[in-house]
Amino acid sequence: MQFHITALDGTDEAAPQRRESAWAEHLVYLQNKKAEGSFLLGGTIVDENGNKTGSTLFVEAKDQDALMDWLYNDPFGRDNVWQHYDIKTIEIPNI
Repeated sequence: MQFHITALDGTDEAAPQRRESAWAEHLVYLQNKKAEGSFLLGGTIVDENGNKTGSTLFVEAKDQDALMDWLYNDPFGRDNVWQHYDIKTIEIPNI
């Protein structure tokens, strides 16, 4: 199954520091997941002032439970950078 995830950061004062602290480990996690074939594409969500406020991800997982494990094992999920998820099941055409 393929999923589109919008993962929003917390809005508390410590949120930017949590993101910065987990950033390098998050990138390594995504590189590993891309090599495994489960991370398809993603990027940082920024507000009108350029502040990082979340992430958008396209992920392949067996089911929603596997997806949640994937997200919670990501350093951004594990370290509470992401605090709200909007998850949609999608179908990406093979083009």
